[in-house]
Amino acid sequence: MLIALVLIFVGISCILFTVGRDPIPWTNRLRRVHAGVSRKAEWVAPDDVVQLVSTDYLRALDWLADAALGKDIHFAPRYLTGRFLTRFQTIINYQSAPNHLHFIGIMTARHHVQVRQFSEDGSRCLVVDCQTEQRIESRQLNDNGWFLLQDMGDAALVFQMCYDPISNHWKIESFVQELPTGWGNRADLAPLQLLSNLPTTIGRDN
Repeated sequence: MLIALVLIFVGISCILFTVGRDPIPWTNRLRRVHAGVSRKAEWVAPDDVVQLVSTDYLRALDWLADAALGKDIHFAPRYLTGRFLTRFQTIINYQSAPNHLHFIGIMTARHHVQVRQFSEDGSRCLVVDCQTEQRIESRQLNDNGWFLLQDMGDAALVFQMCYDPISNHWKIESFVQELPTGWGNRADLAPLQLLSNLPTTIGRDN
């Protein structure tokens, strides 16, 4: 009897391990490029997966523009996850405070998206968003006649995306960093180097 129970337990464990080991449909379709080359080796996903990441990322940006105006903010978990979702919810709570001055900024740009550096299991990747014609429109919600439009130039921003197997789409998980000026002009050639420890102020915050 005891042996039978042990065998059943081992069988269940093997099934759970097999099912849980490969939850991402394209894990076995990933390929390694520049293998063994320092700072250049990375995992690459099939074209259909890359296109899905790009589409979901741009949809999240469209939603964020609407959310800045207070539209459909309850859809946040549909487009965001992890630190990015937590940060978004913190900002929403702050803006909902009674004494808060309701100023908002809406960023618009042309987006040239690259999908890079998938994790080994294919559940995460980086999106390099080379933005041109970048502008930010600042508004005061209590005064419909007041706004300020600023030209922000070009920028290359890096975001981490995470795949949600339940909803079957990618979500923005975190903002990683802004790349140096001019990186986007040679994005296909430049190696993408991420720093584990960033300065307290980066990019335009300097």
